Amino acid sequence: MLGVIAAASPVHATIRVRSVLAGQSIQAAIDAANQDDTIFVYNGTYYEHVNITKTISLVGLNRETTIIDGGSNGTVVRLNANNASIRGFTLRNGGSDPGIFLNNSNGNSIEDNIIMNNYNGISLEQSSNNAIDRNVIQSNEYCGIYTVTLSSNNIISGNSFESNGYYGIWVSSLSSGNIVYHNNFNDTKFEAYNQKGMDNIWDYAGEGNHWKDYHGLDLNEDGIGDTPYFVFGNYTDNYPLMGRFSDFNVAFQKQNFGVTVISNSTVSGFRFKLGEETGNKIIRYYAQGTNNTLGFSRVRIPRALMDDPYTVIAGEEVPSKLLASSNSTYAYMYFTYNHTTQDITIFTSKAMSLYADLLRNHLNLETNLESLNSSYRTLLQNYDSLLGNYTQLQKSYDALSDSNQRLITDNYQSVQNIQSLSYIFAAIVLVFMVVTIYLSRSSGKSSSLVTSNAGDVRGNTRRSVEPNDK
Repeated sequence: MLGVIAAASPVHATIRVRSVLAGQSIQAAIDAANQDDTIFVYNGTYYEHVNITKTISLVGLNRETTIIDGGSNGTVVRLNANNASIRGFTLRNGGSDPGIFLNNSNGNSIEDNIIMNNYNGISLEQSSNNAIDRNVIQSNEYCGIYTVTLSSNNIISGNSFESNGYYGIWVSSLSSGNIVYHNNFNDTKFEAYNQKGMDNIWDYAGEGNHWKDYHGLDLNEDGIGDTPYFVFGNYTDNYPLMGRFSDFNVAFQKQNFGVTVISNSTVSGFRFKLGEETGNKIIRYYAQGTNNTLGFSRVRIPRALMDDPYTVIAGEEVPSKLLASSNSTYAYMYFTYNHTTQDITIFTSKAMSLYADLLRNHLNLETNLESLNSSYRTLLQNYDSLLGNYTQLQKSYDALSDSNQRLITDNYQSVQNIQSLSYIFAAIVLVFMVVTIYLSRSSGKSSSLVTSNAGDVRGNTRRSVEPNDK
């Protein structure tokens, strides 16, 4: 039963590292390799043409001394596979053919090579999503990199294009979406050409390329030109570099960190170390330039490798500034120095870090105190405003109370006047009634008196007559 299961299990080829020594054939090792094998080539000059048709890694020991020479006749390395890599070689003398030709080949990595004395350094035909990184592409007859047709979404970064006959890069023929940044262009006639209508990107994340013929200014002193660089074909590098771009790898505590330097100095001798006594982390490099001129460096340091605060020594301590582009992953520094052959030292220490933390905490406390003071002043102003409003309200209340009191007084007087009038009216009515009653009674008595008088008159008449009659 176990045998059946074992037989049914898939069999995977073992990934191997195959070595090629001087005098042996690189092509023979490639032909014998399995998918995903690594072919490691030792120093020497190998006069042959290499054809890669499978996914492998072709690695040279040293790009200065591990050389594949095409003998001035034919493509030096032809790549017809996907996801392969070529690293650590000098690829030269392709004659009228390219040093590397990618033909219908995608997802490959071509890095850390010297490609020289060919017709084109690298040619791409129907090849996309490749990474072309940290190569020196120089002294090729026509172009450093030439896209023949239909080659898109490639990333071209960290390369130096030196003294190529016409163009550093020529991008044309339905090739778009390529990203070109962090390259140094120092070519014989033209730096780059981008066919009109082919939308490619000539900068990335706020940094572009260094162009020999860029003459813009850097008034804000951040190592990036203040105006764009115009690429032939009406495209722009929006963030041209004011100095050459250099990229260095630091291996520390089983991790690899990339430190980049943009400088108008010639940068060499880069190294990283720990201080023997202090344990300080130290970056050092040489910066050479014309005497009595001003040099600058824009340095990107991974914070996981070295975090601020940083001290910079260039003969003496020089001021440095952290640029606004700094973030939680990278610190971007900018500093200047007088040009001689300067030994630039950038270091940080735990003690300085603790001091910086204390300083930051102190500054935070000061900021919080100022904020509290500001809040207190605001509250005090609001209290004064409320007190003023209360005072004004009290005055208004007093005025309203006085007005109300006057109104009550006036109302009381009006009531008194009405009462007086009522009394007068009642008195008048009473007098009128008394008079009326009096007059009424007087009128009644008068009537009785008249009647009585009339009777008396009649009686008197009769009585008066009678005596006479007697």
